Amino acid sequence: MPAIDLEDPSSWLIGFDGIGPVAQGGPIAEVRPAMAAFVEDELPEWCPAARFKHDGALTLVAHLSDDFSTVTGMSLSGWDSSMDVSNSSPHTAEGIRIGSSLAELLAAYPDIAKSGEYGGGEDPTLFYAVPGDARVWIVFSLYDDTVRGIFVRDTPTPPSEYCS
Repeated sequence: MPAIDLEDPSSWLIGFDGIGPVAQGGPIAEVRPAMAAFVEDELPEWCPAARFKHDGALTLVAHLSDDFSTVTGMSLSGWDSSMDVSNSSPHTAEGIRIGSSLAELLAAYPDIAKSGEYGGGEDPTLFYAVPGDARVWIVFSLYDDTVRGIFVRDTPTPPSEYCS
């Protein structure tokens, strides 16, 4: 990955190997000091995750192995009705970030596949996934045709939940 500015998450790339300084399969001990622009939230001690927030809006969760030592996946989110984090969001090499539109996602990844949906009715949350070479996926979660979450993980759908 190219050099990044740890203080500026908008300079971070999202790829199959991770998000900025958060490396897929890397030790969480190396992640914590690299998250200079974020504040770590306290999670229950039984929760195998580390959650970091930037400016109270952008959230990056590192999902951890059972022994809490290794990053096994990650989630990036940060879009709600009161804050636009698109200018501070990390992005893929193709320019997709939190706040990108469905049209931008489909233009950046013409072969992307819809991998699921959550909820029903007129406004479900849709999932689209791009497969990597080593059984790692970049998964985009969209609500109201806007990217609200980006995941790097071992399946083409986001986790059903993480502890909070």
